[in-house]
Amino acid sequence: MNHDAALKQPLSNNLPNLSGLPVMVRFFVTRLHKAGTSTLNLKLSNGELIQLGQHRDNLTVGAPTLEIINYRAFLRASISGMMGWAEGYMAGDWTTPNLIQLTEWAATNERALKQAFKGSFLSKIANNFWHWSRNNSLAGSRRNIAYHYDLGNNFYQLWLDETMTYSSALFETPNLTLAQAQEAKYQKILSLSDISPTHRLLEVGCGWGGLADIAAQTPGLHYRGITLSKEQLVWAKERVAHYDQSQRINMEYCDYRNIEGQYDRIISIEMFEAVGEEHWDEYFQMLNDTLTPGGTAVLQIICISEERFEHYRTHADFIQRYIFPGGMLPSVSKIGSLSRKHHLSLDETVSFGQDYATTLKLWRERFIDAWPKITNMGYDERFRKMWEYYLAYCESGFRHKALDVLLFKINKPV
Repeated sequence: MNHDAALKQPLSNNLPNLSGLPVMVRFFVTRLHKAGTSTLNLKLSNGELIQLGQHRDNLTVGAPTLEIINYRAFLRASISGMMGWAEGYMAGDWTTPNLIQLTEWAATNERALKQAFKGSFLSKIANNFWHWSRNNSLAGSRRNIAYHYDLGNNFYQLWLDETMTYSSALFETPNLTLAQAQEAKYQKILSLSDISPTHRLLEVGCGWGGLADIAAQTPGLHYRGITLSKEQLVWAKERVAHYDQSQRINMEYCDYRNIEGQYDRIISIEMFEAVGEEHWDEYFQMLNDTLTPGGTAVLQIICISEERFEHYRTHADFIQRYIFPGGMLPSVSKIGSLSRKHHLSLDETVSFGQDYATTLKLWRERFIDAWPKITNMGYDERFRKMWEYYLAYCESGFRHKALDVLLFKINKPV
């Protein structure tokens, strides 16, 4: 019987005899079955199909399917917990016909999975040590940013939209294209900033120049953008070359800790996540030092939910290990407390986390469509799986409100 046909067969509410399977496999299968709150189809490497979960309708059609290719997947999970599970996917130890459906299931059954895949104490220490070793010192920040953003402009151009924006879009209406939603986000940020032609604007983390291209259209506005990505800087400078750069528009390779001068407005879009918790005070002190009295900063920041923050800050996750080394998400309350500590006023927030889920869905689809061209650039199958897992993992996080993205309007008192 083929796989699709097998999924249409009603299964018993009881687990089949697992005695012929390795002890570790029996342990994980039994634990997932007892703890899971929704149905999962588990296809073992011997071809056997098992339905897991306590709330099942006796039919497996519509439930996510996890296909075990190598039982090594369970060994990885026993040693490294959920990190090992992700590594197993990257290594080809397991697969699924629908990754986003499986990550949605994982988000729904998060507590059960954390119990089943706790990982070893030594593995947790090793992952946390690795994360600590990626500290965002001046040299560390340059290294960490290059790790992710200097994969090549050609790589990102293949699957980002034409605005070359790598941050959440704002879908003010459902029928917007990704590019239109990105421009709507930029316009919202500029509106919150209350930009005027007399202002000096600093963008901390200017990316490929998407905001600069729009802000520079304000007559008389003086714009300065800084970045630690050499690849992005080349692109951004070319993008705004038609403006009178010597007079109004300037982009440079610079760390936020080395900024000189004062600015009426500061904008920073999804850069704070790369600062690292040990440097959050330095970042907010920079805001205080760099803003003119009465000045405004608008920050777009991904935040983790309050109830997850304390555990998250002491347990390095897949994103920190493989995607954004040195990265750390704050909670909303942390942004508030940092603002107060550094004598700044947090006056307004705008939440649009579900728009990030939509953005990530579109990115993932575009990445998959572009893969034949990406692989011609020398990227291998492990890289593909790592990025697909990253995009699906984050999409589910926003959909289930473990993550949010917000605009924070922060003012410096006169």
